[in-house]
Amino acid sequence: MNNNQNKYGKIILYTILILRILSIGLLWVDVLLGYIVCGLLDGVDGDILGRVGYERNWYQKFDKRLDQLFYTGLFIYGLLYFPQNVIYWVLFFTFIIRIVGYFIYEKTYKEWLLFVFPNIFSYLFLIVIAIPSTLEWDFVFKAPITMLLLLTIYTLIREWVLHVAKYDVSAWIPGVNKKW
Repeated sequence: MNNNQNKYGKIILYTILILRILSIGLLWVDVLLGYIVCGLLDGVDGDILGRVGYERNWYQKFDKRLDQLFYTGLFIYGLLYFPQNVIYWVLFFTFIIRIVGYFIYEKTYKEWLLFVFPNIFSYLFLIVIAIPSTLEWDFVFKAPITMLLLLTIYTLIREWVLHVAKYDVSAWIPGVNKKW
């Protein structure tokens, strides 16, 4: 990267950083909107940063730290606004799984660990905010195993694609040439 590209790349990097942090704050304005905005930013930032010269390994470290801020924001929101019933404790357990995996990843930088400690938490959180009836005991009691099993299968496939196979999902979009 030459000096002008480097300056341009840093501006893009800091813009993404600020937007992702602000989107976490948006959770307290509108939790679903904050979740969607942060998810969209997370979905495109790797492609953008790859195009301005950042390496995949560096990006993964940057992205995982921002993801952890997002998960922590979701967790705090859940602590404050969700009743302490079955789904609350399932959210808590899945959050702990991902945080443990994140800390091990942070020490080793072995991406396959993100598959072993999957991100079920944020997807379950999305289901809870998008379908508020999941907070009701009757709904959860009738179908928790099926819902969690399907969510776990989806999450494991996604984690494998992203962190074991290291296949960039944005490559499926026509016209996108991936550098990584």
